[in-house]
Amino acid sequence: MGTNYYFKPKKYDMDKMTKLHEEYTSKLDKLLNDYIKSYNKLSNEMSKETNDLFECEELQNYNNWWNYMYLAEIEYPELHICKISMGWKPLFEATKFYNNVQELKDFYYKNKDRIIIKDEYGEEQDIDELFKDIDDRYNNKNNQAHEDAYKDKQGYEWITSNFS
Repeated sequence: MGTNYYFKPKKYDMDKMTKLHEEYTSKLDKLLNDYIKSYNKLSNEMSKETNDLFECEELQNYNNWWNYMYLAEIEYPELHICKISMGWKPLFEATKFYNNVQELKDFYYKNKDRIIIKDEYGEEQDIDELFKDIDDRYNNKNNQAHEDAYKDKQGYEWITSNFS
């Protein structure tokens, strides 16, 4: 019997997200209306006004909000990390985002505010605790290697097909 581990998106409060979206939309509408009025009055300053509009501090976090929601819930709704089975070395699954442990860790740290690690039973896992368990199993000489896996530079075993 084994346990699978996944990157999963953090769940966002949709009411909060909807309210935030409405606030940004309202601010954007107001800024656009102000811009149009300003343009009509000061057409010779059009390029300056355009730059001011899109560099406005009030809209600074709009792209971050959209990217967080889009990337977390659409681009990678669930990514398999690895399977840990008794008597075997942990086996990682390569994805389009990572195919070695360094890339996997980089992916996690880059996205840790949007994703969490969970096992197949729904238990959240800390990345350091997960890798402590993984490394303990790799250091156990009794655990078998997977013949159909490739090894990354650090010696971790990977497979390119999915586990499902």
